[in-house]
Formats: sequence, structure tokens, C-alpha cells
Amino acid sequence: MENAIELNHITKTFGQTTAVRDFNLTVPQGALYGLIGPNGAGKTTIIRMILAILFPDSGELSVFGQSSIKDVRHRIGYLPEERGVYRKMRVGDFLAFMGQLKEMNDADIRRLVPEWLEKTGLSSIVKKRCEELSKGMQQKIQFITAVMHRPDILILDEPFSGLDPVNQRLLRDLVLEERRRGATILFSTHVMIHAEQLCDHIVMVYQGNKVLDGTPSEILKTSDSRRILFEPLDPSANVEKLRETPGVRDVQREGALWEITLSESARLAEVIPALTAAVVPAHIQIRRPTLEDIFVSIVTGEDGDPVLYTGIGLVALTTFALNGLVDPLLFVYLIVFFVVSYVTAAALMAAIGAAVNDLRDAQSMMAPVMMIFMLPYLLMFPVINQPNSLLSTVASFIPPIGNFVMMVRLSTNTPPPVWQVILAILIGAAGAYFALQLAAKVFRVGLLMFGKPPTFATLIRWIRMSN
Repeated sequence: MENAIELNHITKTFGQTTAVRDFNLTVPQGALYGLIGPNGAGKTTIIRMILAILFPDSGELSVFGQSSIKDVRHRIGYLPEERGVYRKMRVGDFLAFMGQLKEMNDADIRRLVPEWLEKTGLSSIVKKRCEELSKGMQQKIQFITAVMHRPDILILDEPFSGLDPVNQRLLRDLVLEERRRGATILFSTHVMIHAEQLCDHIVMVYQGNKVLDGTPSEILKTSDSRRILFEPLDPSANVEKLRETPGVRDVQREGALWEITLSESARLAEVIPALTAAVVPAHIQIRRPTLEDIFVSIVTGEDGDPVLYTGIGLVALTTFALNGLVDPLLFVYLIVFFVVSYVTAAALMAAIGAAVNDLRDAQSMMAPVMMIFMLPYLLMFPVINQPNSLLSTVASFIPPIGNFVMMVRLSTNTPPPVWQVILAILIGAAGAYFALQLAAKVFRVGLLMFGKPPTFATLIRWIRMSN
């Protein structure tokens, strides 16, 4: 039996950027393959080359043995990452039109449109215009257009985007139903739990390169566990004995259990008996790494450990402070303002990420936030020239820009009074706390209850909602 999809040494570049590099992939007929990787890894580029939306710079590609998909296009169903509904059309008319484009006969369209709307829980919206639907509903409508003509290959790009947990489960069951029908399925995701639950084979892409290729069980076996879950028989037992056990690097509480991290040179066969001898266990278990753990280790390992680099920088600054090259108090102030600024910015970005479901919406909502963070750069020269002017003083107390302004003032030859520094820290910390609360509320109310990109007025309404 010929393979459904074959990619041999595919490379694709955009200007100076290599999006996909010497990539190989073989998907047998009837298989369910997951294409995983972080945002920007090259997953969508690979899918678009399979569909002949993009063309590779080099390498060979075939679908059902055909180098051109022109003759097999009708055998493919495609759910793109971006929304592609015709906003002014009514749902029933839109699905009928898409069925005609896929060369379905009128009888099948009249039978299958109500059937699929029933399966996806959307029977009541058949007369609504597509623009009236939430993002989750639009996602399910697009899924129907991808599967309604019973394709032999189903390609799904981030299929669970915009769906709440209930509809994620519904869509997962429908995907598995298509697989049982005999369809070959290739779907991309950066949510590892979906890949673990669905796929019988996983390919991970990172920076355009294939870094993992195998079944979930094969991939999980390649990663050695360095963690143990330990529950003492006596809850009041002295866990310091666990920390003193040879081969143990760290011990952290996790509910009623203790998570024990081993050093790289430790051997489980030697450490586990030593732990049970030190403290009598009620339960002891090796914590196997998940696909997400492996995913994170590959991504962070390739780029280097940012915590390590930050630690090296802090050690260097501390050394300068201890040797009198940097005022130790100034060093402490700068660290505090940096941490407060980082937490504030991260919380605001998390709020945006919780409120939207695709890159375009995130960029549009991020623009005003980035404009706020650009203000300190516009104020930098006036603050440097007159660090204790009224403008500099007032700007120091306006979150979130006050943290940056105060760091600039502290770096000048005429630093601000201590009371201003303390007040700016308190205001900055309050701003960071507010930003964290904002992010939590937007996530809790917006993402879990609505599932569509909010207007500014909607965002304010979400924020005001009670817990």
C-alpha cells in the first residue's frame, strides 16, 4: 500500500530565514500523525507545502504517490489555523456552498449538512450569519467543511484553537471517528496533551528541523526520569534525611507528597533503597516525564537556560557590588525595579493571550500595550538631563512606566531621594499585583466562558465581573 504523504529532504526559506530545513516525513494510509512544536517552528509551512499553497525550494513531496496534488485535491480535507468563513453568509448556505466546491452532489449536501450540525451541537444556528458566531462555533463550522465530503486525508492545523474543554473533547471524538472511518489524519498542535491523547505517531519540529519522530511510547522511553514522588508513612517524619541521601539534588513539597529530584549521576536502583532506609514510605513512585516535559526540555535546551544566564549576570553584578564598583543599595534597587517591571509586562501579555486565540488578534491588542512601554524611551533623555525635575518625579510614580523611569534616575549622578524610591517601589508592586489580577480574571471569565476575541468594552466588562 502506498503512503498517504511523503516528504523527502524538503527545504523552504523566506528571505534569509530557513523555515523548514531538510525535512523528511512519511505518513502511512490510515495513520494519525501529530506535528508538534512551538509557535513559529515551521508546522504550518510544512502543511501548506503538502497542500501546494507553498512550494519547497528543494526536495520531493508526494500525496498518494502524486507529485502534484491537483488530481487528488478532492481527497483532502483541510482545516486552516486562520478563520475562513464567509462572514455575511448564513451557516447553512455557507456549508452547502463549500460542499459544492468539493464536488458533492445536492442530495448528499442536503443530508450531511444537518447531520454534521447535529453532531457538533450547532443545529440551532443554521440560519445565523457566520459573523454572529463565536470563535469556537466558527472553528466547528470550519471543521465540518473539512470533513463533510469524507476525505481520505484530513489535515488539521491547530484544530482545538478557540474551543472550551467541552468542545475540545467533542472535536477529539469526531477526529477519532474519522480515523475509524479510515481517513489518514495529520494535525499540528503546540498543546502536548492533545498529541498524547490522539496520535499513534508524533513528529516534533523545532526551528525548521525534525527533532523527534516516533510513537508516544517510544518518545517517552527515550527520556530518563530524574524525579521521584515520595509519601512518608509518618506525615511528621524528618524529610531532611531525604535531602541528605546521596544522589539527591533537591526535595520539594507537593501536596501530601515530596518530589525528589536526583542528580545526573544518581542511579535509581541505588537511590530508592537509600530513601526508604532514611524515611519509611507509604508510597514511592518514579515520576515519568510527559511529552510536555520532553518538549520543554528540547526547546529550552536548544536556546540555553535563561535562568542560568540570569544567574551568571546577577553573580557578576553582585561581585561588582562587593568590590565597590557598584553601590550595593543601587544594585538592590535596580533588581527590585527590574523584577516588578518584568512581572507587570508578563501579566499584561498573559491577559492578552487569555483573551484571544490567534496571532492577528494578539498583535492588534498588543499594540496599545507596547505603546505604553515605549513611553520611557521617549522620556529617557529628559530624565537623564534633569533626573529630579517635576516631569521625572511624576513619571516615576505612574505604572508601568515608573519602574523604567526610576531605573534611569537611579543610574544618574543625582539619584532621587530614598522616599521617592520606596514610594515608586510600592506603586510599582501595586501595579504588578493589579496586572496579575487582571490576567487571572480575563482568563477565568473570558477564555472559559466566551471563546471569542473581545472588544475593548467587552474586556472592561470581563474585568468588572465578580469572581
